[in-house]
Amino acid sequence: MLLSFMQMVLDGRGITGSSSPDKPVNKSSAALSISQLVAFNTVKHRSTSPNSLPRHIRDRETPIAIYIAIKIYTVTRKECIINILHERGLCNSYDRLRCLTVDIANSIIAHFESQGVVAPVQAKPGMFSTFALDNIDHNPRSTTCRSSLHGTSISMVQFPDSTEEKQSETVIMNPAMMGKNNVCNLPVSYTNVSILINCCQRMPLTQRTGFHALLIML
Repeated sequence: MLLSFMQMVLDGRGITGSSSPDKPVNKSSAALSISQLVAFNTVKHRSTSPNSLPRHIRDRETPIAIYIAIKIYTVTRKECIINILHERGLCNSYDRLRCLTVDIANSIIAHFESQGVVAPVQAKPGMFSTFALDNIDHNPRSTTCRSSLHGTSISMVQFPDSTEEKQSETVIMNPAMMGKNNVCNLPVSYTNVSILINCCQRMPLTQRTGFHALLIML
């Protein structure tokens, strides 16, 4: 009802569309966003204090409020921008955003531990997959390890078969891992790499003279 009302306010009462359930009326993204913001900012009793911030009910968190906060944090990493938009009722607060990111990280780590392997949660078992590896070099001229990074990125591409049945979406959020203040440690197999070849064995040294010693010095 709220979405239809916003659609009528923005586009007029003469909304064109089919009444058939197979062909629903095309709702504009603006009407959908405004409807979600109205539902997000709806409270039972609003405080009369001029310095009080709105307290939103988590059960009424709409996707647009979460999306805007995560999008701004991903692009700018600015806490002040998120809090300013939160005061205007456009997105979640920065503290709530941090809680969401911690819940997502802990849920993904729990998924890694349950599967016994570090792999994307969207990966489907039994599907033909290819992997591509590449180096990640950030600020290689730095003389300290704090401002530079040398790592390896692994990209996974899956090729679904058209004859395969559509599989259900993987649920990422784990209720048992939500509500914690810090991110859990990664699996040991992800952070520690076992040694396959021992390269630290002492090599026997032999004394070289004449031409061989000259080659070693060069």
